[in-house]
Amino acid sequence: MNIAYSWDNIENELQNDEFWYYIYNEKLNKITNTEDINDSRIQFILEIVLEQSGVSSGLVDFYYKKYKEYMNNSQQNKELDNLWIKIEHCFGVLKDWYNDIEIYHYMGFMLYREENIAKKIKDYYKFYESNTKDSFIKQLKKDTKKKICKSLNNVNLNNVKCINENDNEIDFRILESYKFDENKNCPKRDLYDLLLFFNVAYYINKSINVSKKEEYNDLKLFEHFSFYHFKKDNWQIEHISPVNDKDVYANKDSQLKIIVELLYYLQLNKNSGDKTYEAIKDKLLKFYNKYKDDKDTKESEIKNEFVKLKIEDIINDNLKNRIDDDCKNTIKNFCLLDAATNEGYGDSLFFEKRRWILGKTLGYKLELVVNEKGYVEEREIEQDGNNPFSSYILPCTEKVFTKSFSNGLTDLYSWTNDDGDNYINAIKKIFEKTLNDGG
Repeated sequence: MNIAYSWDNIENELQNDEFWYYIYNEKLNKITNTEDINDSRIQFILEIVLEQSGVSSGLVDFYYKKYKEYMNNSQQNKELDNLWIKIEHCFGVLKDWYNDIEIYHYMGFMLYREENIAKKIKDYYKFYESNTKDSFIKQLKKDTKKKICKSLNNVNLNNVKCINENDNEIDFRILESYKFDENKNCPKRDLYDLLLFFNVAYYINKSINVSKKEEYNDLKLFEHFSFYHFKKDNWQIEHISPVNDKDVYANKDSQLKIIVELLYYLQLNKNSGDKTYEAIKDKLLKFYNKYKDDKDTKESEIKNEFVKLKIEDIINDNLKNRIDDDCKNTIKNFCLLDAATNEGYGDSLFFEKRRWILGKTLGYKLELVVNEKGYVEEREIEQDGNNPFSSYILPCTEKVFTKSFSNGLTDLYSWTNDDGDNYINAIKKIFEKTLNDGG
């Protein structure tokens, strides 16, 4: 048996980051006595096979020690060969899981925040070896539901929980009405697992729909959720429509920013020559031109001048379709977004968030700039080659801001009540399709 050759092949395949980060999380896991797991990722496979074996030294050193001990003893050499067969078989199973679109997504979700991944994989490995593939997938669905329901255990409305603990079912009627409030021990982070699985399940559901089409039966279509990008970034639960418009203009920079955003919106939606529009435009531009380069006036004085603009009235008069305040802290107004994007656009109105996110998906950044004639135009910002303006936008987050969950023609500048209703309905439908036989 050419162990060295096989060892190199396995290590080379584990260097595929999409595969590696599917089964491993460097933020939570560290191989025993290993400085950098990325130098020899096969150590993780050894840990799975040797897990609970009482090995206290580095796993590679342990294996090579065994190898040297058995070099001159044919009987013991056979024992080493048997151990290597187990390692190869374990790796083969992991590859099978990776290449199966359903197992890949359910398993990836179950492992993403697991503190002892080696033990978790070994437990699933044992179950997989002694059951059918269908039974294995059904168990993964059951475990997925249990994990999501556990994260929602504190969600209740009038002392009625949104989780039926007997069958691990979510009562979406309660969940969609529940207001998450950080000040009342109702943190929005409780939605994290649900929103993550919604994005993961999007690909499962897509594969189910594609598999029903006869012309695709012979094609290996494998578009997947990237656990690699997900685990490399930091993720936050973000309001789709800002929860409090006053937060949008808390200081001079944000005041100038919201003015430019409103000028851009009005410019796109109002007819030139409209007296009301021209009056609003003139007073916004006057403030912008006066303070854009000002470094001497106190923030408090600028704020007093800003208050006189009555920005809230302008927003309310022109963006009338925004989601009700009562819904702004419900699941209808939350999505998962990477921290860099969220912090990049700050507290912005929906249409500006939308512009940012669509730019991120295409790999460019368009800045809003007021030109010499007082019109707002988009200009592409030159990017640093080492830090390109792009990131992994989760599929359902992108669909939120492209209004893909909404029915028919819709207001692209605001997140509306109808948008929120359609969004929660999409979550319910995907959950029913991907978890309905999970027990």
